[in-house]
Amino acid sequence: MYKNNIEDGKKIEDCFNSKQTVTLLENMREMKVKGRKLMNVVRREGREQNEIKTECRIDKEKRRIKEKEEMTNMVNGVKEKRIGRKREMKKWLPENKKEERRDQEA
Repeated sequence: MYKNNIEDGKKIEDCFNSKQTVTLLENMREMKVKGRKLMNVVRREGREQNEIKTECRIDKEKRRIKEKEEMTNMVNGVKEKRIGRKREMKKWLPENKKEERRDQEA
């Protein structure tokens, strides 16, 4: 439509009511700006959600690793004692098993 009119030597403004085209273009620009702002907000919220999700995932992984370590320690008969920042791993057995061992040694 535009090409034909331009080829005929008419201006685009002549084809339409000039006020209508100007208002239409202004409205389109406003909508573009609003759309950009909205998309920026959506992107920002999406980034924040992704950060929260990754933090949750990292926390879950840490918790899972810790649980695995605790389970292996329980199986191996090792009890973890924390003293300040140091970690001391100590062998442990329930009291009645200690008594059984003492009886066997004696």
